[in-house]
Order: sequence, then structure tokens, then C-alpha cells
Amino acid sequence: MLSTERCHQIFVSSTFEDLRLERQQVTQAILELGGFPSGMELFTASDRSAWRLIQNVIQECDYYIVVVGGKYGSIGDHGLSYTEMEFDYAVEIGVPIMGFVQKLSDDTPIKKIETDASKKKALEKFREKVKSRACVMFSDPNELGMAVMKSLVAETRVNPRTGWIRADKARSDEDRDREINLRDKLANAKQLIEVLERQVRDSRILSVSSSTPQWLR
Repeated sequence: MLSTERCHQIFVSSTFEDLRLERQQVTQAILELGGFPSGMELFTASDRSAWRLIQNVIQECDYYIVVVGGKYGSIGDHGLSYTEMEFDYAVEIGVPIMGFVQKLSDDTPIKKIETDASKKKALEKFREKVKSRACVMFSDPNELGMAVMKSLVAETRVNPRTGWIRADKARSDEDRDREINLRDKLANAKQLIEVLERQVRDSRILSVSSSTPQWLR
């Protein structure tokens, strides 16, 4: 588990169709560790009006995972793929990033390899950008799933993040101590009020008694 009480939200960024199995393994790894994944399944990557939503979701996440294969993906407003735009934004706002780059070979299916010349060049640059940071190379979905698990456990240990917590678990020890202290003060205040009320009542009785004529006493 990533935490016994906190649940971390992890953004998963990648192209979709060519890395469908890989995304499933990443999602499964996150879930098994007690986190919950966020990603392009929440919106249509080709919908340019969704970019603000994407940014908001990345801001809310504790960690960011990028998986890069042999496809560059849909191009956004800035001439970059949505995957690269997401990666750059995560870098910009300081979300901890874990990169995973697929090893490509002659055995890689042609449908998973970029054929468009301009996209191929952009993909090569993007792969190098991701590899310039700490990243893991992988060959198949199962290997990726295990790598994600190990990386998440290590990252949450050395770089702990706020995460999410159940409302009934949100109170800290300090909050509980403050509540106990307030309860004690309230009990003391009630006792003091009772004493003061008794004194006022006794004072009224004595006052009435002293003002009563002698012959009526």
C-alpha cells in the first residue's frame, strides 16, 4: 500500500490505442497499491477545449506517470502531442514525474510505430526528453506493471505527497487533543455557572430575609 490512511491520485499520460495493454497494467499497479489513477479516459484527447480540464486534473494529482511508446499521438494547440504537453505541464508545476519508455525493436508491430515523418522526429525528441530525467525502459506490459509498482513505492517513500484522506480520518492528534481540552473547559464552565447561579439564588434569599419586618419573621 502507498499509505495506510492516505490515497494518492496518479495521473497516467500516454498515447492510447497503441499502449492500451500497457495502460491497463499501469492502472492495475496503481490500484493494487491503494492509489487511484487519472488520465485521458476522463476526456477526449482530441477535444482542444479539454486542455484546461487536463491541467486541472494534473494539478490535483500527487504524482505523474508518463509512458512513451512508438507513437507520438494527437497534436495539440502548441504543435506538440497531448502526451508531451501533459509532461511539460507536470514539469512546470512541479508534480513528481515517473517516466517509462518502451524499448522499440524490429519485432515491434508496424501499427505501433510512427510512420509520419514529422511525428517520428517529434517522438524521437520527446523520448529523449523523458529519458533525460530518471526513467525506466521496459519491453512488455507485464514488465511495465512491475516497474510502476516499484517506482511508486520508492517515490512515495522519498517524496511523500499530501494525498487524500477519508473525512473521518482527517483529524490529527493535535485536533483530538484540542477537542478534549475544549470539552474539559466546557465542563469547568458549566460547573462555574452552577456555582454562580447558586450564589445568586442564595443572595436573593438573604436579601428578602433581611428586608422582611421583624414582626413577620
